[in-house]
Amino acid sequence: MCFCGPDVTRQLGDLERNTVSFFSSLSEEDQEAYCGTRNGFSGLSAWDIQQFKPSIYGNEFPLGCATGDCKDTVWIAGKCQSSHEVNYYFFGITTRLCNDYKKQKRKVDIYTLLWDHKNGNSPECKKAWFNAGYHANLGGVSCGEKPLCKPCGKRFANLSGIWRKPGGFLYWGTDWEPIVATGR
Repeated sequence: MCFCGPDVTRQLGDLERNTVSFFSSLSEEDQEAYCGTRNGFSGLSAWDIQQFKPSIYGNEFPLGCATGDCKDTVWIAGKCQSSHEVNYYFFGITTRLCNDYKKQKRKVDIYTLLWDHKNGNSPECKKAWFNAGYHANLGGVSCGEKPLCKPCGKRFANLSGIWRKPGGFLYWGTDWEPIVATGR
């Protein structure tokens, strides 16, 4: 039997609220600067949910979670989903805050076309999660579920969304502004 990754439903909602709050606290000039880090091709690497990318950020899923064929998954809104696909929810949130849907959607379309056929992720699911983040629809994605993966019954203590600081370099983990949502 394979187990899905941890339940992140509440933490992802908290991360969304904290990101909106963080962005709202910035001056208009700083908001424009943060939004600018998402432009160009490198903009797709200007954001992430750290816990969903263990190979990059060194985080580990809780013991007994995301096992076997359920590797790299999270439990969200009662379904087991690919963490790489759900990660696009955060990019949808930043797109909503920056009010640049058309430009960022085109970037997601190109990126998923070029990359996802090579690594087995679903371009359509990433697009669905991006749109869900943009429309603040956390439970509304029905795409790519892994029905044979059972809940592992664990949660992350928190999720950390990261958004590259204005003027920062693209070195992973060295110039990010963490936005943390602590679990309850």
